[in-house]
Amino acid sequence: MNINHEMAMETGYVRRKSLLGRVLTAIYRFTLRTCDRVVVMDHWMKSRVEREGIVGSQNIVIVPLWPITPDESDEVAAAQCEPVQG
Repeated sequence: MNINHEMAMETGYVRRKSLLGRVLTAIYRFTLRTCDRVVVMDHWMKSRVEREGIVGSQNIVIVPLWPITPDESDEVAAAQCEPVQG
């Protein structure tokens, strides 16, 4: 699931308290509640999902879309990536 509705709200394209904003948020939260697992692309997206308080950290899986260089601050990426050969 993508979280573009949040970005639209943060940039002011959609007002959070408008009918559209409330409907999009309700659909997003309903989807999170009904999922067994939530797949995200990086630890930033994981933290956004965790902030909703609906899905436990153990039910969020990070699956990067592209190879990334391991970073000491990103334990998940470091565990999932092979070292980059230079």
